[in-house]
Amino acid sequence: MATAKLDFKKQGEHVLVALDGELMFDLHWQAAVEKGEQLLADARNPALERVVTNTGRVLMDLEKSAARDLGTALIAAGRLIEEITKAEAVALDSAILVRAGCPFTLAMHPKIVEMANLEASHNRALRRAMPSIQSQSAVGVPGLIQETA
Repeated sequence: MATAKLDFKKQGEHVLVALDGELMFDLHWQAAVEKGEQLLADARNPALERVVTNTGRVLMDLEKSAARDLGTALIAAGRLIEEITKAEAVALDSAILVRAGCPFTLAMHPKIVEMANLEASHNRALRRAMPSIQSQSAVGVPGLIQETA
């Protein structure tokens, strides 16, 4: 039995899904996450033998394992696009945490973390909103440097 190859691509705020190189459907990232969660819920339903879903233009009849895989992939692609789409807002929110000295940020993407660190140290409005942290103080979490003997 031949295995079909699914490809996921980003176009703006949309997830493009292609089967063997042919575009099947595209979904906004929020719809992709919702459709993925629906597929996972249907795949867990013991009353169903197969999962039938409609994406607007395509009606799919899937085995439970294929529905689980497609649902997981749609959620992952949608969340990645969400992070990129909301990068500026996430960076500003993360800057508050960095300025307060928290050891984590709200993003995993290195460019968003870099943007958050820059905002934490240079954003005038943020410095004024958190006056307990002096302007001359180091911003962020101190790193430990271990010297080798």
